[in-house]
Amino acid sequence: MSQQIPVWTANRGTMMMVKVALGQSGRTPIFVNSQAELERTMAESGSRLAIVGLAELQAAGLTVQALTGRFARETGWVVMVVGLPPPDGFGPGVKTLKVPFSAAELRQLIDSDPAPAGSVRPSTPGTQDLTAIVRAEIERIVREKADAMVADAVMKMVPELAEAMIRSELDRLLSDAAEKAVSTDPAPDDET
Repeated sequence: MSQQIPVWTANRGTMMMVKVALGQSGRTPIFVNSQAELERTMAESGSRLAIVGLAELQAAGLTVQALTGRFARETGWVVMVVGLPPPDGFGPGVKTLKVPFSAAELRQLIDSDPAPAGSVRPSTPGTQDLTAIVRAEIERIVREKADAMVADAVMKMVPELAEAMIRSELDRLLSDAAEKAVSTDPAPDDET
């Protein structure tokens, strides 16, 4: 198998995850942006495996079956899916990887035997690095909670801070006006 693997995704975060996973197994991703680039890269690299994002295929007006049908039967495919993969899968030789994923999950899909015809290999806790899954889920929950806490704090603190600043400025202006009113110096108009 070629050490260069074509990858069709436009998501920078996904690109980084793929780059890390492939780098850990001594492989090199070749990122492409279209079906034509994917076909050319597959031919030039001699790769019998490609990683594609379902969103990119749909944006190009393609289905997984239409794309995979253009290549040799022994070509392996990993389709990255955001959300739930279809229950009936994408067809023979196509493995499904749910985004977000760990480097171990992607490596395992690439290194495992080809998927039986019509099977779907979604990322499930029994077949992947459980520590990475737990870590990713904890990070997601912490990130969501932190965002909610910051938003809540801003909604409470900004009005209070604005009110305090307005009161302070108003007190200063009233104090200045009171000092001028009590002043023993003659008013500028009274000098005549």
